[in-house]
Amino acid sequence: MDCRQVHQAYSVYIQGKLSPQQTAWVTEHIQDCPDCYLLDQNVRNAFVIEKTGMALAASGPSSDKSSSFQTGPADRDTWLI
Repeated sequence: MDCRQVHQAYSVYIQGKLSPQQTAWVTEHIQDCPDCYLLDQNVRNAFVIEKTGMALAASGPSSDKSSSFQTGPADRDTWLI
């Protein structure tokens, strides 16, 4: 999956309405692509701030693909400061 495809599917992805395979593709791309990771974090952070008044605390994607996120995207939703 490339950035263009992720951007097209993102609103459905963030709602959790993609197939499991499509979700895995988008998640993997977001973990490996700094630009798409930033998009994802900005959207999630804006949502959390709107709902709670608190920002997410998360680090950027790792340059070493073997050590990227230790948790899945659902866990990032709960990383409140």
